[in-house]
Amino acid sequence: MKRGSIPIEASELCGGRIPGAKQDVDLLYELLASDLSGAWEAGEITILRNPSYNQIISAIAGLSSVAYGFISYSGHGYHAEELDETKICTIENQGKPYWMSISQLVPRCSKYTLSIDCCRNVKTEYFAEAIERKAAASFSLIQRPPRYKYRQLFDSRVETAENGGTKMYSCNLNESAGETSRGGYFTRGLVKSAYDSEPSTNTNSLFLPMTGAFDTAYTYVQAKSPQQHPQFEPGRRNNYFPWAVYPSF
Repeated sequence: MKRGSIPIEASELCGGRIPGAKQDVDLLYELLASDLSGAWEAGEITILRNPSYNQIISAIAGLSSVAYGFISYSGHGYHAEELDETKICTIENQGKPYWMSISQLVPRCSKYTLSIDCCRNVKTEYFAEAIERKAAASFSLIQRPPRYKYRQLFDSRVETAENGGTKMYSCNLNESAGETSRGGYFTRGLVKSAYDSEPSTNTNSLFLPMTGAFDTAYTYVQAKSPQQHPQFEPGRRNNYFPWAVYPSF
């Protein structure tokens, strides 16, 4: 199955001062490229750092030929009440700030997921944090099935899901998205869910659906910032896209 992913960070745009946004795309790349998240290949992941509007639109257009697309954004944002739509910050080719609508991130492929880690007003808040991520060394010591099995299981779960998209927002309307220099709370919660949900022994083919990843991220965010309420918009579906997979040998 042909896939495409575009993690976007705008840590230096529209006033900048969002070091966590820069870290978000690194966290997501590490997870996507791992076996757990479906063994994405490097060529399927396009990271955009402080991109222009045209660069984003061009990258999104490139997903029109894939079967499943994953797009994330980390940076400044706000919600336009009159349009009832969240907007994110990018720049025009002349370097001027440009606020694009989330709807412009929707690819023309039949199945996709959007993950938006930004404020939904015009204010950004920062919080102190001290947590331990699961060490990569520990991760590598676990005996695992071959990489192709992760990819096969991920693809099969995507094919089972209905056409359409899933959207995740790091906060509700009129709320700020908390972060530290190590990443946004919401994105860190999503990444954490993939590692925390791995079974101790792979006796069955299992997967973590997007709804399960969101629930974990929501709990994580609430523990850090009770005023922040992530939102999940999966559409009317019976089968969710996978966030992480755990195949058997």
